[in-house]
Amino acid sequence: MPSNRPNELDLRNAANDVADGTPIREAARNHCVHYSTLRGRLLGRLPKAVTHTNQQRLSLVQEERLTRWILLQAALGCPPTHH
Repeated sequence: MPSNRPNELDLRNAANDVADGTPIREAARNHCVHYSTLRGRLLGRLPKAVTHTNQQRLSLVQEERLTRWILLQAALGCPPTHH
């Protein structure tokens, strides 16, 4: 049964199977991804995380830096403050 949010790796593997000659429905079933999602990706649609980056408050680089800083603070035993 396909999951609600397909894994990007599963989608890439299913797309590779289609490129190797496997029918789209079979590849989607084998990798537990939705047929319509796989078909859309094969037609060039991008994931929501990529298409909505201009609507986010932080850029991907800022988000990664903030994540690293929070993890570093947690490793040092200092909980990060809100500000």
